[in-house]
This record gives sequence, structure tokens and C-alpha cells, in this order.
Amino acid sequence: MQKSDRRAAPRFRIAIPLRFQVAKSSDPEYAAERLDVSSCGMCMETDAPPHVGAILQVRLCLRNNHWLSCAGMEHHGPCRARQVER
Repeated sequence: MQKSDRRAAPRFRIAIPLRFQVAKSSDPEYAAERLDVSSCGMCMETDAPPHVGAILQVRLCLRNNHWLSCAGMEHHGPCRARQVER
């Protein structure tokens, strides 16, 4: 295993709708896809990356269109997203 492939916890790749917004801001909400999750965090792909260090409000779409909100997640690196149509 290469050093760059080592993780503190195993990652699981899932495909569920995801939306995020910079916490406590008037910034728009964005969609993301291709989510990798672990007990230590998650990775998402987006076309509108927040700045590194931004605190995010993240919403995951579960079964039957129920949304799970996760507040206070810090963005640590580059990603790609698209703006959600309202």
C-alpha cells in the first residue's frame, strides 16, 4: 500500500444526493455527488468548491426523500460542485 493510500479509517463509496452550504452565510446551496464516507469524515465532488477551512452545513438525502443535516463540518481540500436550482 502506498503511503498516500493509508487512511485512519476505511472509506465507503456511496451514491446519494448531497447538498452543502457555508454555515451561517447567505451563500447559495450547492449539490455534490460521489460521496466517500468514513468514521473520520467524507469526500464529495463539486463544481463550486468552498474555501479551505470553511465550516459547512451538509444535507444527505436518505430513503423516501428524508434529509439528514450535518452541521459544523470543516472543508479541508479541493472539490468540485454545481449550484442547486431553486
